[in-house]
Amino acid sequence: MIWSFSSHVSGQIQVAGMQDYAFNLSKPFSIVLLLLMLTACKSQPIYEALGRPIHTPAQVSEQRIGQLIKEAGEIVGWKFKYGAKNELIGRINFPRGAMAEVSVTFSKSMYEIRYKDSAELRYNGNSIHATYNKTVRRLDEAIRIKLNTW
Repeated sequence: MIWSFSSHVSGQIQVAGMQDYAFNLSKPFSIVLLLLMLTACKSQPIYEALGRPIHTPAQVSEQRIGQLIKEAGEIVGWKFKYGAKNELIGRINFPRGAMAEVSVTFSKSMYEIRYKDSAELRYNGNSIHATYNKTVRRLDEAIRIKLNTW
């Protein structure tokens, strides 16, 4: 069998000597696209932001840093409450009952975001749904911007 491509515009492949059988590329393309989308929804290792430096003036208190972290998180949809000293517990709710909780600990020189709890995000102790990681990365970025723009 010899494969030949008809025009690039038509998107068809024909086997030499079998002009009656043309394979439309849109179906294989759709299958590949579907597989890529399903792969993107797979569980991933849990993203944690550890040892993130904070560059603030010396006179800024840890209490103020906590307030800035809270403000940054609320901009991207997180709700916070205070936990232990220098700790904020952040929670975000997703559609269909899914939610995520993180612990954000901080000092005058750094902060960390760690997984705390979740529901309906396929957490298994080592990995979690990609939506969690995307949302925590967005939180991390918002905090970095808020704390490092003095």
